[in-house]
Amino acid sequence: MVVKNTSLFLGRPKKILSAHGVWPHPNNYIILRKLYMLFIMWTQYSFLLFEIIYIVDVWGDIDAVSEASYLLFTQASLCYKSTAFMVNKKSLIELLEIMDCEIFEPKSLEHEKILAAQARKIKRLCLFFLTSATTTCTLWAMIPLFDDASKRSFPFRIWMPVTPLKS
Repeated sequence: MVVKNTSLFLGRPKKILSAHGVWPHPNNYIILRKLYMLFIMWTQYSFLLFEIIYIVDVWGDIDAVSEASYLLFTQASLCYKSTAFMVNKKSLIELLEIMDCEIFEPKSLEHEKILAAQARKIKRLCLFFLTSATTTCTLWAMIPLFDDASKRSFPFRIWMPVTPLKS
C-alpha cells in the first residue's frame, strides 16, 4: 500500500491538532513549537479560569449560573483532553508506529478498497465537525454586531476585566 494507515485515517485530524499546537511535533523548531503550544494552552486555560470567576461572581443567580455552566463543562473537558493527549504523547507515537506495521497493511485489493471507503467516511465526518465548529465560532463572534447597541454584551458569559460598553 502506498499510503500509510495513519496518513489515510488521521491526515485531517493531524493537521487540525498540529495547527492548534497539540499534535506531537517533529524535532525541528522545538522551542518555537513549544512556545506556540504553551500559548494555545494558556488561552484555553485562561478562558476556563474566566468562566469559573464569572460563575463564582454570579453564584446566587441560577439563570446566570446555568447559562454560563454549559460552556464551562465543555471548556473543562477540552482542557482535560488536550492535557491528557499531550501527557500521553509517547503512547500515541507508539500506537501510530504499530498502526503502520506490516500486520495492519491491506493484503488484497479488496481490503484496500474497504480501507479507502472507511477513510472517506472518516474524512467527511471530520469535515462536518470542523465546519460545524467553525460556523458556531463565527456566529458567536457575530452576535455582538447584531445585538442592540444599548445593551451590548460579550458572546460568552464569562468574567472580563473590561465591559463591552467601553469599546
